[in-house]
Amino acid sequence: MAVRGCCGLDLRSSAMAVAIVCMSFSAVHLLGIIVGWAKVASDLSDFQAAHGVRPAGAALLYGWVFAPQLAFVLLSLLFNALLLLAVRRRSACAALAWLIYYAIVFVLVALASVGLLIGCGVLSAAHSELQRQAQAAPPAERVNTFGTFGRPRPGPVTADWQRQDGLRVAAEQRQDGLRVAAESAYVASVVCGVLGALGLLASPLLWYWYVLVLAFYREISDSYSPGGAARPPHGGEPAVQMSALGTR
Repeated sequence: MAVRGCCGLDLRSSAMAVAIVCMSFSAVHLLGIIVGWAKVASDLSDFQAAHGVRPAGAALLYGWVFAPQLAFVLLSLLFNALLLLAVRRRSACAALAWLIYYAIVFVLVALASVGLLIGCGVLSAAHSELQRQAQAAPPAERVNTFGTFGRPRPGPVTADWQRQDGLRVAAEQRQDGLRVAAESAYVASVVCGVLGALGLLASPLLWYWYVLVLAFYREISDSYSPGGAARPPHGGEPAVQMSALGTR
């Protein structure tokens, strides 16, 4: 069944609505990047003022976190502007550019959603294992390395007790580390699960938008025959040949 539009709109208006909605999402994403960039820059400046050195991971943070997101948002704004141009001037080339770009984006969104759900399961299993290890290894009892009136006990016994007390501290630190790791794995599993579920739920809607733009592209590309004869958008008999128009 041929797609004729969405929500009572024709294909041209539907494609324009898709472009506007996608540009709105990109604008919100860009605003979030700017706010996050400013917050991180402020924190790095405060750290440098307090310690006199710049954190070693600052360049890595900007290069691997903000730069790819900024590039993606700018490309999305560019291709959605091309779709608006395609709607305004009925340009098949501009619509085709949008279709190629967002085919790649929507496939990556679907794959990333599946990967996030798999990661959610892996992190949930890691959380359970870390929590089990933290509960299975209680810290050793505290050893009193001091004698009467707080004086250290003399002789080799003192060294042995100090060694046992060091083992107790190490066991407590290991248990605290396991507990923190378990909490981090739980939070990460929840975030991955929510993002993966949202991505999978949004994928049908994204592909429906893609089908709308694809139908609009076919409409404008079929408006002209290879020989120059203009045809109706939805089929039918060709209009008057351009050569015939020139002889009248």
